[in-house]
Amino acid sequence: MDSRFFPGPAGRLDARLHGPEDGLPVLLCHPHPRFGGTMGSRLVYDLAVGLAAAGFRAVRFDYRGVGRSEGTYGRGDGETTDACAMFDALVAETGKTPIVVGYSFGGGVACRLATLRHPARLIMVATPSPLTQSTLVPTADAPTVRCPVALVYGDRDELAPPEQARAVGAAFRPPVAPRFLPGAAHFLEPSHNPRVLAAVLEALA
Repeated sequence: MDSRFFPGPAGRLDARLHGPEDGLPVLLCHPHPRFGGTMGSRLVYDLAVGLAAAGFRAVRFDYRGVGRSEGTYGRGDGETTDACAMFDALVAETGKTPIVVGYSFGGGVACRLATLRHPARLIMVATPSPLTQSTLVPTADAPTVRCPVALVYGDRDELAPPEQARAVGAAFRPPVAPRFLPGAAHFLEPSHNPRVLAAVLEALA
């Protein structure tokens, strides 16, 4: 794992890079910073480690105002520009188009990014719509996303229940059927993380 700062629109962004330098880059977007979300969130970390073991170049970072990243909370718009800056840096560094994976609020950031950039693939995990205390509304952004999309939800998600997950999927063109993990809630237990990783790897296969 490498630790590095990247330039961002509100100041430097703290990041961790996992896996081989020549691996296909995967940008990981973390949960809501207003509710304790960081790049150290257990699922984000587990995805980074698991993707690196599978040969990907997994990159996680803290949005503005989180941890050692500079700036203040940007209500989703600012966090999206942070993610776009990281995306652009990975393109410049690797010469490859990143995949973007987001968990919860991070899924909303990733979806908004996919309307502004052209990721190789978009994967959203447990992403409500709309996202509280933000401008992010994945159901509004989804129709203009033009890359392959995969959705992963728990069938007991209290913040994004199955009917909302299906509404998010139906907003994409073409529509996307969510994959539901039996027994998983929104705040995924560590025991569920291997199943999320397996679903993400399956989507990337």
